[in-house]
Amino acid sequence: MAEELKRGGAHASMYLSRLAGQRYVTRDTALAFAGMIIRDNFGDEELKLQSPLDITWDNDNWIIKGCKRKNINASIPSSKLLESDVSIVISKFDGQILQITFEGVPTPVDQHGRPLE
Repeated sequence: MAEELKRGGAHASMYLSRLAGQRYVTRDTALAFAGMIIRDNFGDEELKLQSPLDITWDNDNWIIKGCKRKNINASIPSSKLLESDVSIVISKFDGQILQITFEGVPTPVDQHGRPLE
């Protein structure tokens, strides 16, 4: 069993929980987790720009979206914004991150990840 977990497989109890329809991740947990993902990977400033995070759901997943484009400057036409809203999909069953994308017009960056002017 330890080898299965090392390879990234789930414990049998998680498969049984899923079959039973048990969802462990609540709305509040998903929002907090998404905030931690943004902060830990993109920084505190990015989390501030993406906040408040909006959350919706489908049957099995939480869908969390940022609102950076709204927060930057509403007077700038959206076609001119070089910023994107984060979108994170988290499983309600076990908290697995299923997707992290940025929606909108991406910020062009150099080879070091710094925004281009």
